[in-house]
Amino acid sequence: MNKIAYLRVSTAEQCPDRQIEGLKDIADELHIETLSAVARHGPVYGRVIGRLGRGDVLVVWALDRAYRSAKDALNELDALRDRGVYFKIASLDLDTTTTHGRFV
Repeated sequence: MNKIAYLRVSTAEQCPDRQIEGLKDIADELHIETLSAVARHGPVYGRVIGRLGRGDVLVVWALDRAYRSAKDALNELDALRDRGVYFKIASLDLDTTTTHGRFV
């Protein structure tokens, strides 16, 4: 089970330190992208998603750091679940590898 974190900041002036600090101890890898939330998804996100396999976990600090809206997130998370990929939102302590996390 690989735990791969995706972090996003909107501009080069923004600092990802809060996300890094929150994810460094719970993820095996950190991948940072600088991309406006207006963009659907960037190249770093695409590489991360493409690498995830059955049993792996996509880790984000907060939902809005990876997705533009709750609807976008739910659609993407359904596709990940269909591939056997789990999801963790660190700031909410939501982890779909657990029974409670899957329920939520």
